[in-house]
Amino acid sequence: MKYLLKLDVNMITGGYIFIGLLGFLSCEEKQTKSKDICETQACNETAKQIISYMDTTVKPCDDFYRFACGRFVDTAEIHSDKADNTSFAEVDLRVEEQLKSVVSEPPRPNELAPFQSLKRLFSLCMNEEKINSRGVGPALAKLKAAGGWPVLGNWGNKKWNFLDTYIRLRNSMMGHNSLFQIDVEVDIKNNSRRIIMVDQPSLGLAQELLVKGPNDTMVKAYFNFMVDIAVLFGANKKTALKELRSSLHFEIELAKVMTVKEERRDYTRMYNFFILPKLTAELGWDWDKLLRGIMPKPISIRRDEVIIVVEVQYMRKLKQLLRSNSIRVIANYMMWHAARDMIEVLTIEMSDRTQQYINTLYGTTDRRPRWRECMDAVSGMSIALSSLYVRKFFDENSKKVASQMTKKILQEASIVIKKVDWMNHETREQAVYKASQMATHIGYPDELTDDRKLEEMYKGLNLLNETHFFEAY
Repeated sequence: MKYLLKLDVNMITGGYIFIGLLGFLSCEEKQTKSKDICETQACNETAKQIISYMDTTVKPCDDFYRFACGRFVDTAEIHSDKADNTSFAEVDLRVEEQLKSVVSEPPRPNELAPFQSLKRLFSLCMNEEKINSRGVGPALAKLKAAGGWPVLGNWGNKKWNFLDTYIRLRNSMMGHNSLFQIDVEVDIKNNSRRIIMVDQPSLGLAQELLVKGPNDTMVKAYFNFMVDIAVLFGANKKTALKELRSSLHFEIELAKVMTVKEERRDYTRMYNFFILPKLTAELGWDWDKLLRGIMPKPISIRRDEVIIVVEVQYMRKLKQLLRSNSIRVIANYMMWHAARDMIEVLTIEMSDRTQQYINTLYGTTDRRPRWRECMDAVSGMSIALSSLYVRKFFDENSKKVASQMTKKILQEASIVIKKVDWMNHETREQAVYKASQMATHIGYPDELTDDRKLEEMYKGLNLLNETHFFEAY
C-alpha cells in the first residue's frame, strides 16, 4: 500500500506543513498575504479535512499538538478490528474503499492483462466458502515439498540441512525470513547501484516480548497459537506441545542475540562490507550456493560479489545457535514460520484462531472485513494496484499544483541558505549544491500511466484461468 498512501497522504502532509507555518506566524504575530491559492476540489477537500482535525481554541504556542490535532483526538474512534487510529490510517481506509470499488468490478475484455489478473485474484480471495472447502491439503503439499514439518510426521531428517530448506522456502515465498533476511536494496553509499543485504530475521512475535521468556502472558499466547495451528494442520496435540516448546525456546534465544531496535540507528555501524569468499569464511556456510539458489535465473553471482551484512554479531551468534540445537528443533522452527505464512489463505477455522490470537495481542475484538483482508492479498501486485488507482481517482491537476509548490519551496530554501549568517562559505556552498540536487517525487511516478511498462512489469503473469486462491496467491 506504500504507493497508494503517497497519493493522498502527500496532500495531507502538505496540509501539516501549512499548519506548522500557521502556528509559527501566530506566534510571531505577523500576517502574510498568499499570492497563490489552490482552489481545486482536491485542495478544498484536503483543507476541510485538516481543519476538521484542528482545535483553534488553543493557541499554537501554548500547545501546538492540541492546536493541530485536538479535535481529531476528541472525535476519532478506534474501530473494533483495530488497535489504534491515526489521521493517516483514516486516509488509508478511504483509499482502500476506493480501490475496493475498482477491483470488485469484473475484468473487461479490452482491459490490460495486469488489471484483469488483479481483479481475478481479488475475486478468488473473496470466495471464502470455496477456499474453506479445500481444507489444508494444498498447504501440506507445499510444506512437504519444502522438506516437511517434523511435528506433522512428514519430515525426512537423513539429508536435512537448514541451507537447502532456506532455499526451498525462499523460492516458495513462505517462511524464509525466520533465520535471516536477504534482500537486494539500493546501496546507501552509492545510489546508482543495488546491492545484496543480509539482516536479522523477522520473528513470529516482537523481540521485546520474546526476550521476556516462556512464562510471559503474550509469549504463552503465541505458544498456544503455534500449537493450535499445528493441530489444525494435522499434528497430534501432545506431540505439538512437546516439540513446539523446543522451537519456541530456540526463537527466544534468537531474540536474545538480535540487536534491539534502539541500537539500529547507526547506519555506518550497520554497513559491513563483505566479498563473497570472506563472508563464507567468517560465517561458516556456503553463501555462494545459497545466493545462487535463491536468485532468479538471469542473475549471476560473481565470485567477488559484494554483500552488506547489517548485523555481523547476530550472524556469528546465529552460527553458534545452529550448532547447539538439533536439526529437528531448527526444522520445526523454520517450518512453523512457513506454515504461519499460509494461514490467511486457508480455512475459516484457521482465520478464526488467528483472529483470537490477534485480539489477545492487540486488544481488538473483531475480525477485519473479508474485503480488507483481500485488499492486503492483492497488494502484492502493488504497481498494478497503484496504476489502477491513479487512472481512476487521481486528479492530474493536483500533481501539477504540488509540483509547483515544491519547486517554490526549494527556491525559497536556496534564498534562505544564502542569507543565513551562521554558515561559513564552504558549508553554504555545500548546502546550496545539495538543495539544487534534490529530486522531487510528487504523487506518483509517470510509469504508472504507461501501458507498455506496466505489461512488461507483469509479463508472464496471467491469473484469469486460475480457479483456486491458494495457487493464484
